[in-house]
Amino acid sequence: MTVNLLEVIDLHKRFELRTPQGRGELHAVDGVSFSIAQGETVGLVGESGCGKSTLVRLITRTLSPSEGQIRFLGNDLALIDPRRMPSHKLRRDVQMVFQDAHESLNPRYTAFDVIAEPLRLLAGVADAADLQARVLEIAQMCGLPSELLVRFPHQLSGGQKARVGIARAAVLRPRLLVLDEPTAALDVSVQVVILRLLAQLKSALGMSFLFVSHDLNVVRLLCDRVLVMYLGRVVESAPAAQLFSDPRHPYTRALVASIPGASAGAREDLIAGEPQSPIRMRGQPADAGCNFRSRCPRATAACEHTEPVLQRVGVQRDAACIHLPLPETDKSPEVIA
Repeated sequence: MTVNLLEVIDLHKRFELRTPQGRGELHAVDGVSFSIAQGETVGLVGESGCGKSTLVRLITRTLSPSEGQIRFLGNDLALIDPRRMPSHKLRRDVQMVFQDAHESLNPRYTAFDVIAEPLRLLAGVADAADLQARVLEIAQMCGLPSELLVRFPHQLSGGQKARVGIARAAVLRPRLLVLDEPTAALDVSVQVVILRLLAQLKSALGMSFLFVSHDLNVVRLLCDRVLVMYLGRVVESAPAAQLFSDPRHPYTRALVASIPGASAGAREDLIAGEPQSPIRMRGQPADAGCNFRSRCPRATAACEHTEPVLQRVGVQRDAACIHLPLPETDKSPEVIA
């Protein structure tokens, strides 16, 4: 029986704002629900502005949700004040690897101190010998020679800083590791090494991953299951192999068609134009239509007034489109290693 480590239930995040037209709300995360099983790697993809970063901030509790639940190990993280989360007992079980390793490292700390800080603050490790042993152990697992641990961030290469950031997140042996574009700022050759390191750590420490990325080939190679977001909502969820070989939602088809090496037939699914505004003005009726309709090659009049909801479209597969099932086409691009 599969045991879920994390369950996100009908999660919303709205930001109030003023516009020239009056007061409104930006719906950054709009009713998202999904789960991550123990030991599972779930990918989160979607274009910039779709709500991925806001969702990550909600799960790691650096931001409070407007509505919904974030159930982790039987606890609702949504009920924890973000000001208390840094020192909360559950913080050690939910750690994050940031996109820009350089910006996330304290320039006044050596690599050793960066890795040791979570042990001091969250695990209460005060014994110097114990602290050194734990830091050296995770550094070795992350491929960091002990002589590098006395260096400051500006004395490290990009790949070394990435390893320090991963070691800092993994030193507490968390149950869930959230990775926000962890290889985006690295050279391609270094990316491959870091991805292999993450796979090794996951196996050795028994962690679950939420892996956020724009690189669809990386997501396909690393993830067990993939969530596709568009304007704050999950529009498709499926095992990685199935999602990339047979995408069901028109937006997912467009993403897959954009991968270098996609078949000629897939090119018909490429989309143009800009997403609709996620801002909803107060006093105006909510838009009941599909928020992808202005860019969708299969949109009809029905899409103007019918809001699609996630529905089961296969084994462990869900998609949100009123025209399902879509006609089958060849969607399987070549994998770019």
